[in-house]
Amino acid sequence: AGPAALRGVCQGLLFAADGDAGDDAVAAVMRGGEAALAALVPRLRRGGDLALAAALPVGSGRMAAPLGLAVAAEGAAGVVAWIEGPLLAGTGPGRRALADLLADPAVAKQAQDAKRLTVALDAVGLRLAGVRFDTMLAGYLLHAGRRDFPLEWLARVSAGVEEPAAEPGAEEGVAAGAEQPTTAEAALAACRAVRTLAPRLAARLDEAEVRRLHDDVELPLAAVLAAMELHGVRIDTAALDKLSQRYTATLADLERQIHAAAGRAVASASPLQVRAGLFDELHLPVVKRTKTGASTDAEVLEELAPLHPLPRLLLEHRRFAKLKSTYVDALPHLVDPATGCVHTSFNQTVAATGRLSSSDPNLQNIPVRTVEGQQIRAAFLPRVPGRRFVAADYSQIELRILAHLSADAAMREAFASGDDIHARTAAAVFGVAPGAVTAEQRRAAKAVNFGILYGQSPFGLAKSLGISQADAATFIAAYFRTFAGAATFIAEVLDRCRAEGRVATILGRHRAIAGVRERSRRRTASGAPSLTLPERTAVNTVVQGSAADLIKVAMLRVVRRLETERLEARLVLQIHDELLVEAPGTEVAGVSALLAEEMRGAMTLSVPLVVTVHSGSTWAE
Repeated sequence: AGPAALRGVCQGLLFAADGDAGDDAVAAVMRGGEAALAALVPRLRRGGDLALAAALPVGSGRMAAPLGLAVAAEGAAGVVAWIEGPLLAGTGPGRRALADLLADPAVAKQAQDAKRLTVALDAVGLRLAGVRFDTMLAGYLLHAGRRDFPLEWLARVSAGVEEPAAEPGAEEGVAAGAEQPTTAEAALAACRAVRTLAPRLAARLDEAEVRRLHDDVELPLAAVLAAMELHGVRIDTAALDKLSQRYTATLADLERQIHAAAGRAVASASPLQVRAGLFDELHLPVVKRTKTGASTDAEVLEELAPLHPLPRLLLEHRRFAKLKSTYVDALPHLVDPATGCVHTSFNQTVAATGRLSSSDPNLQNIPVRTVEGQQIRAAFLPRVPGRRFVAADYSQIELRILAHLSADAAMREAFASGDDIHARTAAAVFGVAPGAVTAEQRRAAKAVNFGILYGQSPFGLAKSLGISQADAATFIAAYFRTFAGAATFIAEVLDRCRAEGRVATILGRHRAIAGVRERSRRRTASGAPSLTLPERTAVNTVVQGSAADLIKVAMLRVVRRLETERLEARLVLQIHDELLVEAPGTEVAGVSALLAEEMRGAMTLSVPLVVTVHSGSTWAE
């Protein structure tokens, strides 16, 4: 019929009607656009749970409009439909009926990565509500330790074709090979797979006793994260441009100092030239070796810094170069021209502990305690001019989680009385009165406190504090004498992990971990705990994972409260133990109180939860 008619057909609606709801192998019938869509929507409403999958253009950003939407419905009106992008973005009665269907919370939906689907549909003005199941989140809860959960892999595992292996070393990072359909065929295939897998995975969640974690925490959190991604954070690009010029000058000055310290020109980014300067010409000791020769990594430079000025200068140069390339120069290029904001992606299924991470850009790794980190944070502004940020964070949350889980009397008493836990630890470790603890002793005790959470050995503690291994072992032994409950807790966590092959958090999030040794082999000759990577991972997963459970529940409570009270404030960022809310000036006081109340009430622990709240016109402020 010619190109024009062909385009009309291609931009219309492709759907297949089943005689048998369980059989998708049917002939596709092509229909015209709006009229067919208007006729199809009532059939979809009668079709039971809807499986959804959007196709996005190859290489597109997260805010790109979808090429189309695949929908699969079950029941007597079983349908598999492909709705082209132009229809999704239209204004006719069929599109309006589809919009009502997608936004109807009473119509149950299923998807693979509902968060990304929500963001994609928003690009064409469609709101998604009523998602009852997410196959990707289910895979994450069942197989924590993997970095991605493609439908093909989930299908093989659920069918027993492939056995998922425990990955005790896998942790923070960005999802590898995130799955996203880019064609109608792929979206339709994903839709069918979701429809088939959802009941199987739901049964597995029930067996593993993590269905409530899926239904009450992870799934509603996906909607919250989608809203945060869509809102974004405004960036002061002019401020970053000025900062880039300053960093350029700083790097040039550091290069001059590096050349002077080395006695010749050294390319700071060249491992070969740095290696030659440090070891061949200055004859500094080789700390460790790699396959290509003596290592010049940050850990090595830190160890060499007291011996010569060059290692310290190289560290400074690397620090400024990384900040400049990762944030100062990169952030302006990530600003969406339509919003003036950067829209990070919150990764919900990457960290095996349950923690959230962010990418493109990663806003969780901007330094907080350095001048340079604050300079970068000063360029982050509320999306709506004139509004303010309100930041709330938990104080020493992982140590409080440890106190709760271990039931250690001394630790609980310290938190209950409001004592400085690090000063209390220093007094016990150094055998001095609490009032006589020096700043250096408190710093050492803080390293011990947090080192214990990660199974730090006497060797590791000695290295971080610059003391002998014997002194470090003495510190650790004194710590466990003072907080004996913590030592017992760690031993029992590892005993259970050895027996059951997994560990679990407060909310029952579990992770398979292999390689835990019997108790007698987990101690040094002096009796101090000495843990391998799987053992450190097991303890860290329980404590850090429980803290992740807590902050997720807190996020849900905060958002529900903001919505219930019909406030204009919006949750915009989560940085581990901190929440950042954007609010009109008139709401700042109320939002500050709301944040403290909801975060403190997120869980009932045997020690008080302390929340610190601040507000300002920039993130730094």
